[in-house]
Amino acid sequence: VRLPPYEVLSRYAFNLEQVPQSEWCVPKDCLRFFKKIAEEGLCEGGCSRCNGLAAREHTGSATSAGEARAARRNVTGSCEQKE
Repeated sequence: VRLPPYEVLSRYAFNLEQVPQSEWCVPKDCLRFFKKIAEEGLCEGGCSRCNGLAAREHTGSATSAGEARAARRNVTGSCEQKE
């Protein structure tokens, strides 16, 4: 499902009707904080964040505090452009 990314939506004062359809995209990351993922579990959509965490869990490598902070700050590039 195509949605306007948060950054784009904020440029249009969160007025959905103002955001051009050309700026909408299919999200590839749930953008949830690691604390929420720990509390609620991985998302069911197979996003890049949850898939990466599942792979780390499977291989036994823990997410470092630095990786967690970087992931929390990284809200750009959260969409796959689909025509």
